[in-house]
Amino acid sequence: MHTTEEQFYTAVVVAVVALGVIIIVFIATMIRHQRRNARLNKMKIRTEINMLEKERKRIATDLHDELGPILSAVRIQINHLSLEKPADKKIVEFANKHIDDILAKTREISYNLLPNTLVRKGLVKAVLEYLSKLRETHKLII
Repeated sequence: MHTTEEQFYTAVVVAVVALGVIIIVFIATMIRHQRRNARLNKMKIRTEINMLEKERKRIATDLHDELGPILSAVRIQINHLSLEKPADKKIVEFANKHIDDILAKTREISYNLLPNTLVRKGLVKAVLEYLSKLRETHKLII
């Protein structure tokens, strides 16, 4: 081989190696960015889930601790009315029934937002408890 051919082949090999290094660095950088973005997305999703769980817990607590006692107090006040007419007694009984229904629904909503079993015993126990309630109320076997 002549020196010009050797120089040409050497230059081609150097250029190919340099191009290969540049491509490898570029691919490594892209992979590193993808991993970082995936990690950031996971952190963002976890943060959103935690915020939603906190909000659900707050709403469930508000329903249970604030609305329930108010309705119970109203029911007690209604029951202390002195009624002499049978029609008035019927209205009070009707109001008591509705208040009881509202209290039961409030407890149910509060429980559905954040089941105590989920907090205390974990996901598996909460799912098993939910399935047993479905079995009892809807005769649904899962």
